[in-house]
Amino acid sequence: MRGNKITITLLLLTVFTFVFIGFNYILFKTEVKNTIAEDKVVADKFNEKQEALEQKKIKEAEEEKKRIYNKHKGEPLIYSPMGDSLALGLHATTKEKKYTAVLPQLIEENLGYSVTVADGATEGGTGLKDFGIPNLPKVIAQKPDLVTIEFGTNDSDENFKKVYSTPEEFEERLLHVINTLKSQEKPPKIILVTTWGLFERSFKYDAVIEKVGKQTGVPVANIQSIWYGRNDTFGPKGYKDLFGNESDGWHPNDQGHKEIANQIFEQAYEILK
Repeated sequence: MRGNKITITLLLLTVFTFVFIGFNYILFKTEVKNTIAEDKVVADKFNEKQEALEQKKIKEAEEEKKRIYNKHKGEPLIYSPMGDSLALGLHATTKEKKYTAVLPQLIEENLGYSVTVADGATEGGTGLKDFGIPNLPKVIAQKPDLVTIEFGTNDSDENFKKVYSTPEEFEERLLHVINTLKSQEKPPKIILVTTWGLFERSFKYDAVIEKVGKQTGVPVANIQSIWYGRNDTFGPKGYKDLFGNESDGWHPNDQGHKEIANQIFEQAYEILK
């Protein structure tokens, strides 16, 4: 009899334990579900808030762009490019596709200015020593509001004696050009452009250009990413460019000129807005 009581007691304890565990499991599952539901509500509210903030930022950015455009709409701007064969337009297929033509379009479309492109000082196979500095008076006489300076590629060629400048000489000459332009009664906005496609030589002279830009407070459009590790921004060889020349497979093609213009425009937007 006593054994039966013990057995019944153990059985009841076992049943009670299972009921207790089951009840607590149900409570736990319910709490987990409630927590997940609450977390989802919190996450949804956070996402909604973030999306609203993003939409607000987008709207404010669009309104700011419109404000800037309307502020300068129709305002005359004279652009004088300075540079070598890239600024001249090799190997764009039409004059409208060279970077010195695409850039003014971007300025007009996004900033509202009415841009006149002056002759500037652009010639293939040139550098600061033989062409940029001698033509400074010509550029100054054009009374530009914006000047882009794109030299250094030919300047870095030791075998090109009439053009070559050591990095130290190049720095001195570039500073001279910038300081001369800045000393005018109506100093233009200036943007420096780095060199094209010569790897170690480019890196060395680009570093000088970056240094001078920092020293003088002049923005630099670094175009290394447009040619380094790329094969779609220059070439192929043999097609006819806007001058009737055959592409050498090295100068920028239409895509290259477009990207150069975009890179310069990023700096132009900040100083002209």
